[in-house]
Formats: sequence, C-alpha cells, structure tokens
Amino acid sequence: MKSQGLGDNQARTFTPLLVMFGIVLCWATALTYPWSSHHAGHDWMRHVMGGFFLLFGGLKVVNLRSFAFLFREYDIIAKRVAVYGSIYPFLEIALGIAYTFSFFLLATNVITVVIMSIGAIGIIQKLLARPKFTCACLGGLFTIPLTWLTAAENIVMAAMAIYMIFFS
Repeated sequence: MKSQGLGDNQARTFTPLLVMFGIVLCWATALTYPWSSHHAGHDWMRHVMGGFFLLFGGLKVVNLRSFAFLFREYDIIAKRVAVYGSIYPFLEIALGIAYTFSFFLLATNVITVVIMSIGAIGIIQKLLARPKFTCACLGGLFTIPLTWLTAAENIVMAAMAIYMIFFS
C-alpha cells in the first residue's frame, strides 16, 4: 500500500530544506523561550525571519556564482539587473541581522515585504511557464526543484512582515 505523503525520492530531495526549516524553528523557539511576554508570538516571528535570512543568505554566499546564475532564471529583478543576484544574499543577511537584533524593524519589514513579494511573483511566473527548474534557495549547494513550496516561503515571509508592520 502506497503512502499519500512524500515518496522516498521526494523526501530525500527536500530533506536539506526541511532540516534548514527545523533549525530555524528551533532557533526562534530557543530565543523566544519562556514565552512569558505578551510579545512572545511577535518575537518568535521576528526570530524565525532573522534565522531564515541568516541561514539561507549564508548558504547562498558559500556558492555565490552558482546562486546568482540560478536566481537570474526566475527572479524578475535579477533577470534585468545581473548584479542583483550577487547582492541578494547580502540583503538577506542584512535583514537577518536587523530582525535578530531588532534594528529598524519598520524599514526591515517594509523591505522584506517588497523583496519577498517580488520574489514570489518571479517564482510563480517561472512555475507557470516551465515547472522543472532548480531552486536557488540553498545557494546551489543542494539540488532542490523550484516548487510551489518556494513560492509559499516567500509569501509567508511577506505575510509575517505585513503582520509585524500592522500589529507591532
């Protein structure tokens, strides 16, 4: 009897991504513990976003050339301004630092909404046009297909930033 979940191949393909998400969620939970503040949920989201940007931005820097090449295939800014693919990981790291240390949170949230929304648009366009493509999200260090999960990551990050703009 076949399971309705991920097949063995799919599970292996997405394992690095799932491990990275697990690390980020543990990071955010540890930094927010003991959840005694009425701002705990907000702080947890901020730490999730900080950890996400630091970890994923750092992975992109490790193999910057590969990341920039893959990213240019589906990001609408990187298609037109090639250097954006080389700058983008450093933008993520800067956002990660800002979230982690609560620097300029309004500006950080606005920038996150813009960057993640633009990214989601490019990903969705690519998926609708040609669904088989490698995601640049782990910097090309792991081969993970560009999927609707990638678009969902960007949309969720933008949504969390919007929430923090209006409910902080």
